Amino acid sequence: MEGQNPLYERRRHSRFPVDFPVDYHHEGGGKAFVGKAVNASEGGLMVCLDESISTGSELIVSMLFNLGYEFTGIKARCRVIWKDVGLVSDSLGYQYGLEFLDIDEHDIVKLKRLRKSATDHMV
Repeated sequence: MEGQNPLYERRRHSRFPVDFPVDYHHEGGGKAFVGKAVNASEGGLMVCLDESISTGSELIVSMLFNLGYEFTGIKARCRVIWKDVGLVSDSLGYQYGLEFLDIDEHDIVKLKRLRKSATDHMV
């Protein structure tokens, strides 16, 4: 696209890399599954899952992580925004972009602290 900056970020919230397991289940309950979070932002997550899920589906996602000396986590209701098949860091299966639909404000604060910690370690 001529005239556009290739580094232009269309997202409202910048992503940062993570490498954490996620537990998820479909909205309405049912069996819990495990996947892997690849990146995160205050607006959502990119995850790798073994299961094929349709875009538009809603999931309940939980992710545990260390934040300094604190072991904590987040839980959110998410919508599958996009889906791709491929290989991301040793993980065959499906890649998904998840948008947070319902997340506690305290969990947003944790994500902001996690982003700061991740970017501090990259420098």
